[in-house]
Amino acid sequence: MGCRIGMATDVADRVRELKSQCLVPSHANYVVLASGLAYEDANHRERRERQACGPHCEGSAGGSYVSGNCWSVYRITW
Repeated sequence: MGCRIGMATDVADRVRELKSQCLVPSHANYVVLASGLAYEDANHRERRERQACGPHCEGSAGGSYVSGNCWSVYRITW
C-alpha cells in the first residue's frame, strides 16, 4: 500500500494534479486530516503526520506561501 501526505489550499485540485502527473495512482483515495490551518501550522502538521506514517509515506514540505487559515493537510492512500 502506498501513502502520500501533503498540504494544499484546494485538496481536491491538488489530488487531481498529482494523479495527472502520475505521482499517485488514478485509483488512489484521499482524506483531509485537518483544515482551516495557517501555513506554518499546516507545515508542522504535515511533517508530524508523515513521520507518524513511517518511511513508506511520500511527500515533501509545504507549497507556496498563502496567508490566512486556508490550508488543509491530507493523506492519499492506494
